[in-house]
Amino acid sequence: SQNMGFHLWELDEQQQLLRLKYLIHEDLHGKVQYKEKSFAFGKGNLLDIFRQPFCKQEMTSFLAKEDKNICSYVRQQLYYQQPKWMKWQAELYQTGDNLLTKTASDFYPQVQP
Repeated sequence: SQNMGFHLWELDEQQQLLRLKYLIHEDLHGKVQYKEKSFAFGKGNLLDIFRQPFCKQEMTSFLAKEDKNICSYVRQQLYYQQPKWMKWQAELYQTGDNLLTKTASDFYPQVQP
């Protein structure tokens, strides 16, 4: 959805909860980050709950920190020939660029100090 980005629903029968995970994002280290809303069974209108991602609402975001050591992490990933990083490196080579010449701010253009 436009406001909540990529989202998914999770049913927790044991805790009697319906969870909405949204703004799902994989960081540069491969860890998944997301925000979450929980709805108790029997509370609220089910249709309204399922419409939540598509309703007009305030834009949401989450805080991310710039990894100051991202350049050495990338260098290490290339050394061990990790497929994701090797693919990005190959794409940059095609344009005459190189991952090893990038700075931390190149990897985090959306993060402001």
